Amino acid sequence: MPTIYDTPPIEVQQDLELLKQDLDQKIPAKQLDRNLLIATWNIRVFWKPHP
Repeated sequence: MPTIYDTPPIEVQQDLELLKQDLDQKIPAKQLDRNLLIATWNIRVFWKPHP
């Protein structure tokens, strides 16, 4: 059974990298005392089996 300390499967690593790139493009930069950035997502979606 996988644990939180295991290296994620390559597909998950690739999905996370794509997500990071997408978020970097779409989310505005934090500006101290000007904005508050709040985000959430369900990380379980990354662990679903790929077809």
